[in-house]
Amino acid sequence: GQEISLIDGILIKSFMQMGLPIHTEDSHNGFNHEYFYICNPANEGESLVLPGVSGTSRTKAYSIGMVYDYPMEREFRLRFRNDKNKNEEPALVTYGISPTRAVHCILHAHHDDRGFDLPATVRPFDAVIIPSNEEALENAQTLYSKIRADMLRATGGNINAMEHVALDDRIRTPIAERQKFAEYIGTPLTVVVGRNGYEMTARDGQKLSSTPEQDTAARAIIGLSALTRPL
Repeated sequence: GQEISLIDGILIKSFMQMGLPIHTEDSHNGFNHEYFYICNPANEGESLVLPGVSGTSRTKAYSIGMVYDYPMEREFRLRFRNDKNKNEEPALVTYGISPTRAVHCILHAHHDDRGFDLPATVRPFDAVIIPSNEEALENAQTLYSKIRADMLRATGGNINAMEHVALDDRIRTPIAERQKFAEYIGTPLTVVVGRNGYEMTARDGQKLSSTPEQDTAARAIIGLSALTRPL
């Protein structure tokens, strides 16, 4: 009914926002709709029969959610007054999503040779600031604080926006190792801070720019965040 369609639309939109490609099977396993992630390459997953994918053959996939309705027991029959002042029975509808499987499938769908190229809606950070050495730490902290304050102001006080940027101040860890870790968790931009400037590098290794100006680096990070996710 309408209730099932409403919840189905909400779930499909949620999966899309997570960057998770989903296949839906209707009237499957006793559910109105069941949602599957199809493993590609098919090197893992459960061996399932999904008529909408491969008929009676088996497909490597994970079931990550379902939605269904069920009849009301006679002894617990409920009624309410609708907007026309008529008695009406509510529809009993439920749904479920496995957060653990969803996270696993997101990582499977977006892995590459550098780690995980995660979509903006689920990646931890939009940028990581990396001081090159002890002498550059103060400059990095200043840039980090400026970006957080600018994001807070640009979003009208949304404190969550400040968390889109991280400061990796592990000075004793080599710069290249810190950059690789940022790339591994899906960060699209790293900013290495030196005593005399800022070098910005995209996740694919492309050098975006090198600038002595703090404001230029800050605008680049804030612009990236604004373009890729709602602040």
